[in-house]
Amino acid sequence: LDVLRLQRFPHILNRQIPRAQPFGTQPGINPAAPGAAQPGTAQNQFQQRLNQIVSNITGGRTGSAPLLGEARIIPYDRSNSLLVLATTNELAMLTKLLKEIDVPQQQVLIEALIFETNVDTSRDTSFGVGQKTAAPGANFAGKGGINSIFTFSTNATALVGPATSGFGYLAQIGNNWAAAISLIERDSNSEILSRPRIQTSHAEAATIFSGGTTPYVTGTTFGVGVGSQNQIQQLQIGINMQVLPLITADGLVVLDINQTIESEGGSVKIDANLEVPKTVRHQAQAKVAVKDGETIILGGLIRTKKTKSVSGVPGLKDIPGLGVLFRSTSENPTRVELIVLIRPTVLK
Repeated sequence: LDVLRLQRFPHILNRQIPRAQPFGTQPGINPAAPGAAQPGTAQNQFQQRLNQIVSNITGGRTGSAPLLGEARIIPYDRSNSLLVLATTNELAMLTKLLKEIDVPQQQVLIEALIFETNVDTSRDTSFGVGQKTAAPGANFAGKGGINSIFTFSTNATALVGPATSGFGYLAQIGNNWAAAISLIERDSNSEILSRPRIQTSHAEAATIFSGGTTPYVTGTTFGVGVGSQNQIQQLQIGINMQVLPLITADGLVVLDINQTIESEGGSVKIDANLEVPKTVRHQAQAKVAVKDGETIILGGLIRTKKTKSVSGVPGLKDIPGLGVLFRSTSENPTRVELIVLIRPTVLK
């Protein structure tokens, strides 16, 4: 038995069947012994659920004695095992039942590519993809910087409503993962922010974070003879994405995606001597179904990014101290779009 699944058995049984009446303490077990279960807790509940499940499977003969009789089940997680005291028939029934419960979950490899592209720059590079519709009769349309990189097989000039909550559109590019990445890497107006890969199980959420932290002052203390001291905390800045994969019987992978982007938006002066950073949050949610190994695109989150440029007299502008007289610095606002490529692969 797998120790993690062993620990989850009581939770699985709790979800599948109603709570039964407790059997009470079991003779021969010392509740005070180290590692032993306390009366009426996990040990008894575990046996209750097993009894009830077997009863449900066999049709549940009302009024009859428990199908497991006087069987005793003691979970012992240190050795990843169950101690079962039962008759031969009861032991065979329990063995069959546990084999049905103790089934490994399918594993999913989630690959993502998170990048930004300039919305205002026109490019000639194109890449044919098959677009996917959100609802019958509706076509998702690309918008913003995505049009400069990918060419959609359907109308990509007008946005036909939001594809999902927060995202502007949804597209599917089939099995062209490697070609799409190569194209983005060659595009001079696109910047890859993160390329994470994470493995998870069916119905288990995977969390991906790309970013860093910025310090900010939370308070100041004063002491005699030591002056003032600031208390510092770190504020997380970056892209946080949570993906919950659900594998269907027909081979589709349903992805429940929740993405949050925290970026710095200047600072706010609290008092004359204290400034704290201001953050800007973008959040998007999507639930899409994709075939095993195929890639989807989520985009439409557009923000303004300030880029600093320095110009001046070559050589003179780099002189320490005097160089400031021969150079100028400017900040240019640029509209960039955040685009996410996701490919789930079911591991067999």
